[in-house]
Amino acid sequence: MRTGQRTPAPGTVVVVTGASSGIGRAVARAFAGCGARLVVTARSADVLDEVARECAAAHPRAEAVAVPADVTDAAATDRVARTALDRFGRVDVWVNAAGVGVLGRLDRVPPDDVRRPESSGPSGCWTTRSPAPT
Repeated sequence: MRTGQRTPAPGTVVVVTGASSGIGRAVARAFAGCGARLVVTARSADVLDEVARECAAAHPRAEAVAVPADVTDAAATDRVARTALDRFGRVDVWVNAAGVGVLGRLDRVPPDDVRRPESSGPSGCWTTRSPAPT
């Protein structure tokens, strides 16, 4: 976090989707540096474990748990929320940073691949609308 900005208190419970790379990973590391308790999620389980270790080492009060999940799957995002609630008792901040891209000529990319980025963006956010699964 930059100087002069509000920083979260140590112990703030944060869920970060798309935490295996890019903005999601940077956000997770920034919160961890403030002593947050994190649930990091992405589809890449092996990389996600590395991110959780980095986050836990970033601050004496930081904690991190990795939960592999695809945000386009409502049951998977419910599992992420349930993990946060079971482990930390609440969710203070939920950051949707998951995203995918498609490279290739439109006439050569399968239609399902063309639709995939949309399902991880606005639709993916819809599946994470409630941190308390019913």
